[in-house]
Amino acid sequence: MAQSVEGRPSQSLVGIVLEGAYRIVRLVGEGGMGAVYEGQQLRLGKRVAIKVMARELAANPEAMARFRREAEVTSGIGHPHIVQVFDFGAMPTGESFLVMEYLEGEDLDHRIRRDGRLSPASTLRITKQVAAALAATHAKGIVHRDLKPANKIGRAHV
Repeated sequence: MAQSVEGRPSQSLVGIVLEGAYRIVRLVGEGGMGAVYEGQQLRLGKRVAIKVMARELAANPEAMARFRREAEVTSGIGHPHIVQVFDFGAMPTGESFLVMEYLEGEDLDHRIRRDGRLSPASTLRITKQVAAALAATHAKGIVHRDLKPANKIGRAHV
């Protein structure tokens, strides 16, 4: 199991309340920048996704700046195929976190593994959506550094 805050397993963040506003409900997945959790916005009872930066990156000023920029820029794009970012904060131990809309569904990698080759119509529809989302980010001066089928980075209508 991957490690997180103060060397504790990522699962142990379940139940923690961040900044009095967001409760971590369960671990959804982990990657190079950190872990993503399902959370609950406590004041409205809204389901959210919470991306917590990896502990080892919190000490890296460049990684912290990139994470903060991701929050600021993504929250201002407002594209139908890009996840919405609602909030940004810091854990008591220093790791940054993003609060985003929670998206149901599966990533493209999982769908391809499950169903095999996509139809030409599905491939075209997905490609157009990804291209539109990338065009919106490029218009804001952003280059996505880790685009792959296994990322759940936005909303696709497949």
